[in-house]
Amino acid sequence: MLHHLLRPERIERLPFHDRMVAKRALRPTRTAAIVLEAAKACGRAPLEEQLHYLPVFYDILDPARIPPATQVLDTIAGAPYEEVEILLRAYYSVLGIIGKRKEMRKPDLLSAVWARVWPYIQFAFDFFDVHPAFTAVAYSRLRSVLNFLGFVTVYLSDAESHNVVLSTPGFARILGEASTLLNLRDMTLQVSSEGVPNLTQGLWRHFRGVLEHGTLDELIEGAGGTVALAAVISAQVELMAKIPAVNPFDLSHYLNFVEVVDGSDQHTTLTPPGPLARAVYRASAVVHIIEVVGDLLGWLADSAEDHDEDHVNIIGDEVAAIFDFLLGHFLFVPEEYRSYNEEIGGRLFRALWLAVAFVGEDGIQQTSTHLVRAIMPALLLDYRALRLFAPELERFNVRVATGAPVSEEWKDFLSVAEERLELLRDWVPRTNEKNCDNLECVNTARKQCSQCKDAYYCSKQCQRIDWRTGKHREVCAMMPSFGVNRIILGSRQRCFILAILDHDYQMHKQDIQSEKAKILARHPDATCITMFNYASDSTSLHVRVTVLDFDLGCLQDEETLALWTRAVERARAGKYTLHLVDLPRHLAFPHRRVLLQHRSIREEGGIVREFHQ
Repeated sequence: MLHHLLRPERIERLPFHDRMVAKRALRPTRTAAIVLEAAKACGRAPLEEQLHYLPVFYDILDPARIPPATQVLDTIAGAPYEEVEILLRAYYSVLGIIGKRKEMRKPDLLSAVWARVWPYIQFAFDFFDVHPAFTAVAYSRLRSVLNFLGFVTVYLSDAESHNVVLSTPGFARILGEASTLLNLRDMTLQVSSEGVPNLTQGLWRHFRGVLEHGTLDELIEGAGGTVALAAVISAQVELMAKIPAVNPFDLSHYLNFVEVVDGSDQHTTLTPPGPLARAVYRASAVVHIIEVVGDLLGWLADSAEDHDEDHVNIIGDEVAAIFDFLLGHFLFVPEEYRSYNEEIGGRLFRALWLAVAFVGEDGIQQTSTHLVRAIMPALLLDYRALRLFAPELERFNVRVATGAPVSEEWKDFLSVAEERLELLRDWVPRTNEKNCDNLECVNTARKQCSQCKDAYYCSKQCQRIDWRTGKHREVCAMMPSFGVNRIILGSRQRCFILAILDHDYQMHKQDIQSEKAKILARHPDATCITMFNYASDSTSLHVRVTVLDFDLGCLQDEETLALWTRAVERARAGKYTLHLVDLPRHLAFPHRRVLLQHRSIREEGGIVREFHQ
């Protein structure tokens, strides 16, 4: 039985002029102009009268009136197809009437309206890129998508209505397609963002419903694949970060959706992220996630006295979910570091110290410490990240360090941070100083080997000597993979790490020489190597001196063995010492160790110049 609000006799309740307009729009001979007039009259009418226009537009949207695809394609080349324009006007009018009146959101009415609207939605998504009735209207695709997302949000009012939508064949695919346009890039100034908070909240609820109905594959197909769906999720997080009205508490729901899709929600311990989570990371979501959690904690800190214990606990639960998500990424996917490194240093530090200072939950305190261990060793080696770190450290010193208790581990971290920032302030980026790789020469070298780009010479003569007697020809082809890899790090980053290493060597020089003397006293023929570990789960540097053992280099292939052999032979010649540097996996290949020469050259006047090469 037809719902009473959809029966044609409802139009008799309209004022005379509006009633005449509505009746003309009900006639089979109606034109696009007549329907447009009815749509405008409906828009001008008071809310209580707009309801009486619903039977008109409901009748127009009869699926039997939707032209078949072959007929539409035949008419695209000609004038705009009038019947499609009529359907378009009716569709927008129905969306407006239903969307404005919450008291109408009853399961029986919504189900009846959906049965009429859904066939048109499918038609529109198939043709709004090509049909003149759509393309003639500015921003029609975006407007259609936003209207669709807004309309299906109405069906979240109760479980029964939502189930009607979710169980509709093809809904998940169109939802996926529509979701790709809900982002700051496509939302132009001509489109109001006032309804965006409801859309973002509705989207994750639809996503969750898709999971429950087993139509995830359709959703991914509609979005354009897993990578595209990850971009959708990243875009929603960006909306939370950039538009204040968007609820930041929705973030944990999107993260939970990702975990459910990947199956990681079933684990009680931290596990490597799944395919969707990794795609979300690569879509720059990490930067936006840190922005959101920082804003959330900043809001808590700015009005801490206004929040009761329950409110603080709710925020604590949200922060805990976000921190766990970030920790899994930093620990298990370090190779993604280059996609977000310079942007997160200061922001992440801000979120961490705000959490430590204003959320007393033990779990968050512990996770904050784990995050410091996981990512800060890499950030404190990255000159770009450090540049954004300084102002946040100043804010911390003003707001927290003066009164709040700070753990010993945090004190160690802050001490290293201050030290690196001071080094960065005094650091002048320049090409790292090189000496001639002919060990019999002490001149400064300016010319690279044209093949490996890793050896430097002051003259052709020195290059020939090193090629023959220095055995450079045996390792030349391998050397681009040896040392601080400039392809991965870039020359400026390479120089900054060497500057840190030079600084740390001088700081530990006496201890290094003392340890070396003890070893040589016991083993006069031994070759010592100094190990600098920047890859530990602590921001403090670990330095130790030991007897050279090939196992230290994780030698797994002939090329690496050849490089080590040459380096050791040259070191035993007494021209330089060897320093082995462990870098965080975020900055280099996984488990990569870098072998460097440390040279000491006595110049005129007895001055000793020391540097890493």
